[in-house]
Amino acid sequence: MVLPLKRSAIARTELYPSVRKSTNLTWIIIGAIIGGLLFLFLLILCLWKCGFFKRKQPPTIKADKVDEQIDMTVYVNRIQLLFNRAQLLLSRVKLWFNSHGVNCCLTDLSWG
Repeated sequence: MVLPLKRSAIARTELYPSVRKSTNLTWIIIGAIIGGLLFLFLLILCLWKCGFFKRKQPPTIKADKVDEQIDMTVYVNRIQLLFNRAQLLLSRVKLWFNSHGVNCCLTDLSWG
């Protein structure tokens, strides 16, 4: 097969400018803004209903004072209980000494 040495191909392209309609982008932009705001509102509403925006508030000063008063009441009650037990022990010791004929000079404890 013998090929010719000078062969060329010519391609011709013609462009016809089309008349493009100018689309009104204003309504698309307005719709996108309204849709985005609606989506944001629904997202915030769902998060609010799930309790996402609730935070644990730090304890107030009044609550701290109430807790301190409760703690102090517990301590005072424990001290009174220990004091009552000491009084009971002292009375038993005095009773034991008296039952064995020993003159006891122990005095009663008093609270307050």
